[in-house]
Amino acid sequence: MLVDAFENRTGDPKLDALGRMAEDWLSQGLLRTQLVDVVDPRVVFVQTRSAGTNAIDPLALARKTGATFVVTGNYYRTGDSVLFQAAISDARTGRIVRVVGPIGAAHDSAVKALDDLRSRAMTALASVVDFHGAHGIESGGEIPPFDAYQAYVEGLDAYWHGDGRRAEHLFLDAARRDAAFTDAAVAAASVVSNENECAVVDSIAHSLNAAARPLDRIQRLTLQIAVARCHGHNDEMLRLTLERADLEPQTSSLRLSAVAAALWANRPHRALELLQHINPETDLAWSTDSSHFYYWSGYAEALHLLGDHRAELESANRMPGIAPLTKAWLRGRALAALARPAETLAIVDTLLTLQTETSNSLGLAPYTDGRAEYSATPGWVAFWIARELAVHGDSVTSRAVATRGLEWCRSRPPNERATVEERLVAVWLLELTGAYADAERSARSLRAEDSTNVDYWGMLGSVAAEHGDTALADSADRWLARQTSDVVGWSASYYRARIAALRDRRADAIARLREAADKGVWMTYLHFDPALVPLHAMPDYVALTALKD
Repeated sequence: MLVDAFENRTGDPKLDALGRMAEDWLSQGLLRTQLVDVVDPRVVFVQTRSAGTNAIDPLALARKTGATFVVTGNYYRTGDSVLFQAAISDARTGRIVRVVGPIGAAHDSAVKALDDLRSRAMTALASVVDFHGAHGIESGGEIPPFDAYQAYVEGLDAYWHGDGRRAEHLFLDAARRDAAFTDAAVAAASVVSNENECAVVDSIAHSLNAAARPLDRIQRLTLQIAVARCHGHNDEMLRLTLERADLEPQTSSLRLSAVAAALWANRPHRALELLQHINPETDLAWSTDSSHFYYWSGYAEALHLLGDHRAELESANRMPGIAPLTKAWLRGRALAALARPAETLAIVDTLLTLQTETSNSLGLAPYTDGRAEYSATPGWVAFWIARELAVHGDSVTSRAVATRGLEWCRSRPPNERATVEERLVAVWLLELTGAYADAERSARSLRAEDSTNVDYWGMLGSVAAEHGDTALADSADRWLARQTSDVVGWSASYYRARIAALRDRRADAIARLREAADKGVWMTYLHFDPALVPLHAMPDYVALTALKD
């Protein structure tokens, strides 16, 4: 089932949000009936309404995603009332099989009509699919006030377009406007957990758990996932995410969340099992990212952790060519691990001529997300390939790739070369070429601009350790040891382990890595760091990083 945003025919643009509200409210109601799978409403709007001249007709999108039925509708004004009308169509033929409405409400309380619309639409659907009437249909709770719901649907759109901070603000605003609007509060907790603001997440969870109105199963799971994510409880996050994925439709974006959770929990076999049940051509057809970055990068990461680099390369080769920089990154990483330096260098030479791709939004560093237009650059990709070469013992090719990456950085326009994101990438590349004094100067410059940034302190301490400045390395380590807030997460412990390993203090490095693991470290990040290679043969390191499946 696909539900389209309703079309505003009132002539009043102030009522535009009602169309999104109708789509979301109806989708949530249909999903709760468990009569049918529902195509993710957050992305139907993006594909059918907000893509400008590239907008997809809802019937075409339904066929692309495998939906059997489509709900479309409109609302118009007559006198002092707003009337809603909906139609259920067979996606295969385009034939309208049921009509719902018109359903009216006073202009100043038009949102109240949506409850009646949803109830009748669910009854109509039940009769169409012959599920023995309307068994299991329920209203799903009172609809929130107009202003709260408007903030909520705008928050969904902001989140889906990558603006997490705006989404957080809108969700919290919606929750403040109506204390009973649990969907808004749960959504706020999910977004805030990505920023490791655990006090806010815990506060939201406490308020919702103490509220008189109980959460439904998906809401409760989503809230528990946010708490686990924020506190670095990766195994618990995976368990909860898998349970939630079983309740979501096959086309839901949350199935990819389960893949990510499996990788964070260091369970690449489980991630592969999940990915093998997702067909990107149909199940992800709703996505505005036609390269399906999260699907292909998840596949590559799982195979990389398993050491199956030939399959990893084959997977990268299958990725659509619509995102050539990202594809080059995945291919180059696999080739580096396969010890094929000539092919790796050829890929690097090509990718350094490409444009930044903002769909690759993994973040810049453990603590710094970075602006996508300055972080997911060709220089950043060259750095990761150079690191992979170094991890696998090819220091000569690694230095060659890092040198070419530096040349790319230095060729950038001054305003882009001056951004903190590109300067941090340059520090990493300088480190890989052995230019430690230059790397230290650049890291000092970054720290001078932001003395609270864990990545700047961590890299400054690292390069100091590499060229024998023990006083500076110790100073950085002491500062990092004091950074224990939830927002810092595992990043400070990781950098302390890095500094200790570079100073050949292996027992200390292992102890710091245990701290990072307790805080939910992303194990893949440890694998990609050549500074930790001397630890790889140590039994404690092997046990700490061993795959869990």
